[in-house]
Amino acid sequence: MVITLPNRDAVWFQEYEKGKHIDDEVVMWNANECEIHHNYDYKTPLQCKSFTEISARHGLGTNENQSPPNYKHYSMPEYWMLDTLIINQYILADGGLEEDYHDHYTLMLGNRRPHRHMMWDLFCLYDMRNAHSTFQGIGVKIDIDQDHDDELGRVHWNAGNQRKTHMPPPWYKHVLFDVVVETHETIQFYTEKTFKPLLFKKIPLIFGAKNMYDQLREWGFMFCSDVINYDFVVEPHSYMRAKKLVEELRRIMRTYSPQELADITRPSREHNYRQYIDLCRNYKWPHPIEPSVSYQRLIDRANKVANTLDIDL
Repeated sequence: MVITLPNRDAVWFQEYEKGKHIDDEVVMWNANECEIHHNYDYKTPLQCKSFTEISARHGLGTNENQSPPNYKHYSMPEYWMLDTLIINQYILADGGLEEDYHDHYTLMLGNRRPHRHMMWDLFCLYDMRNAHSTFQGIGVKIDIDQDHDDELGRVHWNAGNQRKTHMPPPWYKHVLFDVVVETHETIQFYTEKTFKPLLFKKIPLIFGAKNMYDQLREWGFMFCSDVINYDFVVEPHSYMRAKKLVEELRRIMRTYSPQELADITRPSREHNYRQYIDLCRNYKWPHPIEPSVSYQRLIDRANKVANTLDIDL
């Protein structure tokens, strides 16, 4: 029997671990996530006949190179690229955001995670927190009024606030840099956190896994190496990688005014916007397995939105 899952499901996974699907072929459409289950060990013997996972993970997951022979993985790291375009289509159709730069950056953190606490602590240590710094998980918020749920151990976003986190905040027009603290610092996983600044002509300073910019460059995005020293990206130790990122941002802030940065980086920011739209316009399902109905619908919608935007590519 073939079991098709629209995404990872905690109840189903508990049944799976108990061996209730030992004779089934499982296909998990999981491209909004990067793991079968939180901290899943990919060398674990499978409790099913075969397991095919479609996820947004780019490259090998934890121990995936030691995964059982009946496990197969297809990568769709563009999932959140397509979804972010769809969510923000009406803002873009209305001309995008105004530009009124008077601050260098924004830092927007959601749920509590150790690497987000680490980044927040570094900004505090260097006395760099500004009026556009938020950390929803610890109650530092501006436009989204939702608190950490101690019983659940996280911020349980309602639908409206979840959608807001995928859209530009009210102050986005005032900043150049979006300091992106991705969901994971050990797995290359690109979410709306990375794609939102590219879509809205900001400069993402990304703290995630090592070499997070490599895939973005392969997609054709450009980054301002004449202004930004990206050496932090290749630092293997996550704390040192975060520390070097914060120190580089501090150096840039001491060197350039927001308007100077806006002028210098405008060609690459405009290019990234056009490249984003072009990628969505031309995206086709790349894998031999047939896409699910919902995934094909996502692709079709993103193609359509990109084709309706009136820009010169």
